[in-house]
Amino acid sequence: MNSIISWRRGLTHIMTCALVVALSVSWCYAGLPETILRGVVAIPHAADHDDEAPDRDWSIGSSAVVLDDQGTLLTLAEALPEGDGPYSVIIPGSAHAQARVIRRGERSSAVLLRLETLPEAHPQGLPPLSIGQSTAADIGTAVWSIGNAFNAIELDGQASASKGIISGDYSIAEGPAVRGRGGVILSNYRGPVFEVTAAVNDGNQGGALVDAQGALIGLISLGMGRERKVGTAIPIHHILDDLDWEAPSLALAPSLDPQYASIRQAAQTVAESLVLVYFHRPDGPGNPRRLRAPPPISDDLSPYRRQQLQQRWDLYYHFQQVYYTDQAVTAVVLDPSEGILLTALSNLHGNAREGVINDQRLSDDDIPVRVIGIDLAMDLAMLQTDQPLSLPKAPFHWEPSLNTGDPIAVLGKHRNGGPYTMTNGIISAVARTPPGSRVPF
Repeated sequence: MNSIISWRRGLTHIMTCALVVALSVSWCYAGLPETILRGVVAIPHAADHDDEAPDRDWSIGSSAVVLDDQGTLLTLAEALPEGDGPYSVIIPGSAHAQARVIRRGERSSAVLLRLETLPEAHPQGLPPLSIGQSTAADIGTAVWSIGNAFNAIELDGQASASKGIISGDYSIAEGPAVRGRGGVILSNYRGPVFEVTAAVNDGNQGGALVDAQGALIGLISLGMGRERKVGTAIPIHHILDDLDWEAPSLALAPSLDPQYASIRQAAQTVAESLVLVYFHRPDGPGNPRRLRAPPPISDDLSPYRRQQLQQRWDLYYHFQQVYYTDQAVTAVVLDPSEGILLTALSNLHGNAREGVINDQRLSDDDIPVRVIGIDLAMDLAMLQTDQPLSLPKAPFHWEPSLNTGDPIAVLGKHRNGGPYTMTNGIISAVARTPPGSRVPF
């Protein structure tokens, strides 16, 4: 314990030390033009009927984006209802139409649709989204997610929108499908994605990820890597290349969110001091509640029994996705000459006390690391490797002056050799003391 006490003075001010970078800047969001919101349409899904609860006869649909004024739409396979179509489409303003598949992608899961006829309310065609330069997008780029979240277009006649940034740029590795309530498969997509902090909810799949200019740079997907339970979008250049579809013109390159431009510059420096630790967990990884999979839900069960099992499946998949924790965890280099690292104490579940570091930047593979000190109040664990590390020391600000509302970013790594991720946010409180603790956060 004594080995970590000397670090407490500075760490009481920033809970995750170098994983959090902050800068005081102005806080303001510019709105999107209404024409951008009209460039996304809804694809309704048939409701599941329950005789005992007819008021619950509804389901959440999905989204598609408008590519041209002739009724060409772009969406994802995961956004389409079962069957080969035609598919119903609801246009902002509540106009209805039918659309047929004209092309399917092989790698991106993208699907091109074409409206059979233009709605009477739109004789001149629908307002298309301009195509952005997704190859120029990077971590920190300001983005909006736009779509039929929770049936927004179907219920209100207008798409929902949420602002954020690109927080990661990587590929989802091969693995099990992403599942939702009752084990329903939400996405099988595996490939390059933008990770985003803008809201991604049921109904957003197939919708638009646009930059600050309103140009389309990706399609929202419910796919995610098991290491990161964060919303993603498939880059538009990957989609158009897969569909062999040439955009008529490209908008200007996207720009970084001005609030986070300076933070991103600092983040690139801090990220050099992050490593991945692969812990040995004698008591086992994953689901700490040890919940067993419920029995399957079949049609011959009563509605009451199906509802009970549905609730159990919801809980089971919640814990499987939230607590699936056999992957590596992020640690910060405090003293490379002594091999001293810092991570969260909560990363030591499964009685983890030893592990290895495997980093492509280091000459040796599987460098042994062990826990040498913990601090319960701060949720911190100090680690030490068996040899010095040829990595930079994390830059610390021991007396940061942070105020409520100041923008910050939380950094991490989740794959050896992969880029860092940066999740933006704000300081929501200062000098908060949790119950039972004398340490302010």
